[in-house]
Amino acid sequence: MTVTAVSVQARWLAVTSVAVGTFTVVTSEMLPVGLLTSMAVDLGVSAGTAGLTMTAPGLVAAAAAPSWRSPRAGPTGGTSCWG
Repeated sequence: MTVTAVSVQARWLAVTSVAVGTFTVVTSEMLPVGLLTSMAVDLGVSAGTAGLTMTAPGLVAAAAAPSWRSPRAGPTGGTSCWG
């Protein structure tokens, strides 16, 4: 293999990795939306109450996001999302 062939192969591997990761994240976040009514019936609660299963994690993620630190920053510091 030439350097160019390896470079092209690495690029496509990166694209495939991002595609698989995106599919996994979106599926795991959106799948429960289609199951809310079934979940509500099985749990014996209203559809609105079952809807909180989607709202609560979103609120927690929104509250926690500003304190997220870059994994490349190391254990002693780095920058948060705010700079």
